[in-house]
Amino acid sequence: MNNRLLLSGCVILVLLTACGTSADDNVVVITGTPSPTSTPRLTDTAIPTDTPVPPDTPVILTADGFRIVYTGSLEAQAGGTLEVTFQVFGPDDQPAQGTFFATLGDPPSDSRASHANGPLDPEGKITLMLNVNWPVGITKLYCGFQDQVYEVSEIVINP
Repeated sequence: MNNRLLLSGCVILVLLTACGTSADDNVVVITGTPSPTSTPRLTDTAIPTDTPVPPDTPVILTADGFRIVYTGSLEAQAGGTLEVTFQVFGPDDQPAQGTFFATLGDPPSDSRASHANGPLDPEGKITLMLNVNWPVGITKLYCGFQDQVYEVSEIVINP
């Protein structure tokens, strides 16, 4: 369980890990002005927390307000398998639901292109395995969600 303590004027981040607790983030907000003579009032208030995304992570913002985050590798081995992992958030920043598609290869209609799909899990995540049928060089990774196809990133194919 992760708890965040927000204190007026400063932020104190406390990470508590306990076995057997739920994976939900809990945020505790402390209201009031801290001073040696006053005791802050504790309120257990749910505040949405975003998962930090490294700056070089491909993120797609759709016209409908969905956010698709790719956290898989940007490199693959020719003749191997590329594991691709995505997480999708709705316009309300909650995990999205639905069927998700991924394609490795440019153009996606090429006979060497590999395709996979499946349902997003309750956290809006999916991991798919794509065969790498491309020679050494660069190809593209695409994804599909809600009847739209998006270019995710270039993928470097290594020997």
